[in-house]
Amino acid sequence: MNHTERGSLRRAVARAYWSYLWFIFALLLYFVFNNVPPYTVAIYWLGYPMIPAVILGVVYWAVPGHPAKPGMVGSVQGREMHTLIIRVDEEAGKLGIAYRIKVLVAFNPVWFIIFGVLIYTIYVNYFVGLTLLDRITISVAQLALVIAMASFAFGYIKDFMVDSLREIMENEIFPKVVNERYNISVYPVVRAVIRERTKLGKGQKLEDIYNLEPKLFHQDALLKKLLE
Repeated sequence: MNHTERGSLRRAVARAYWSYLWFIFALLLYFVFNNVPPYTVAIYWLGYPMIPAVILGVVYWAVPGHPAKPGMVGSVQGREMHTLIIRVDEEAGKLGIAYRIKVLVAFNPVWFIIFGVLIYTIYVNYFVGLTLLDRITISVAQLALVIAMASFAFGYIKDFMVDSLREIMENEIFPKVVNERYNISVYPVVRAVIRERTKLGKGQKLEDIYNLEPKLFHQDALLKKLLE
């Protein structure tokens, strides 16, 4: 098994893992709102979700993607660099629903915590016989818990999430830009240009920077940044 296959397998396992957790979450939600104590049917909400989760993981791993086909352009300098920058800007501006879904999936741990606490709050307040004062007390305590957990989560994974979002954007743009145009030999340069685009904010373009300072896009400068 080569490096690419191992990476695909790891992503498939991660997809199956999170699918399993979300299926468990959905079943627990069903039991809670139907007044069925989850501990009495643990075999169902722990065992059954494994089936669709494993199926999704296998499908994700077995179904081939759509890798970019190498082209003939083997040098990215001068006019070709300008053309590449324009194409990167265009593709970055056309990121659609697939990109947004991948971004949402990247926040899986955060969504899981938020929805878990939210459902527990709803259950305690509306399905457990508590007085109004008890409900208010529990709600305040849970609000403090959510704030504390959110602060910890965002502080802990901030850098990781920023890198993940840039990687998602880069992987979404790359095959569309290189497909049937650029040779494998210049893929690192293309990735370096795309990576620079991922650092820009909304409404900003690489072309504007290129027009002001073309030296920043010399091949040597780009490759050095790729190694940073």
